[in-house]
Parts: sequence; structure tokens; C-alpha cells
Amino acid sequence: MLNRKEMIHRNYYMIPNAIFTLDLCAGEIAVYNYLLFLEDRNTYTCYPSYRKIGSAVKMNCKTVAKYVRMLEGKHLIETEPTSIITQKGIKKNGNLKYTILPITEATKFYVDSQGRKLDAFEEQKKARILKAVLEKQGVKFQDEARES
Repeated sequence: MLNRKEMIHRNYYMIPNAIFTLDLCAGEIAVYNYLLFLEDRNTYTCYPSYRKIGSAVKMNCKTVAKYVRMLEGKHLIETEPTSIITQKGIKKNGNLKYTILPITEATKFYVDSQGRKLDAFEEQKKARILKAVLEKQGVKFQDEARES
């Protein structure tokens, strides 16, 4: 008979609070949660098929694949191809091996990418100001020169 503490750990899994600060869409959150649900808590890995994930989160396989790629791009998971050998000795592709990455990696990547966006925005702002100043001084720019 399991005691209360063992039952709690067996029937629940943790979701990092930071997951809700990374601008994930509902599909990404659903797929990520299902992978967390399946993961081996010692190795942080699991091996579900796109079909199994799709069945659990009510998505088709192509949509699941799209969200998996998006989660990889946001440094939340890594995937590796696996292979199996059938009873007849034929080597075939297996399911992907999913590794759940530490949430700190995803958070750092998100903050860095937001910083890059902000830097690009600031550069664009500076360029617009400089262009406006130069236009007041009578300088014509290439795109405007073609219109004239």
C-alpha cells in the first residue's frame, strides 16, 4: 500500500512557473506539458510518437511536429532520432527521443532574444531619427530619389 506522499508523487508532475513567461502559444504549452507528464524523472527523457502526443492533446501529427520544432527553437526540449531492429533484423526509424531541458536555458534564451529585439528596435529608431535630420538638411535617399 502506498502512503499519501508516494501517491502524490506518483499522480502529479510539476510545471515550472517560468513556462508562462516565455510567450508560448496554447499548442506549445499543451505539447510541452504532455512531454513533462511522460518524462522519466531521472533521465528527463521520453519517447512518444507524434501520434501518441496528438491523441493526448487533440492535435494531428503535423501540428504536433510543428509545436515540437517550436519548443526546440525555444530551448525547452531537444530531440534525437532513434532506431529499432525488428524481429526480422530490419533496422527502422523509431520514435524521437525527447529530452526536457532545464527551464533556465529556455528563460536565458528568451531574455537574450528579447534583448536582441530591443537592440534592433533601438537601432531602427536611431536610423529613423538620423534620416529625419538629414531630410531636413535636404539629403535625398535612394528610395525617395527613384520616386521623384
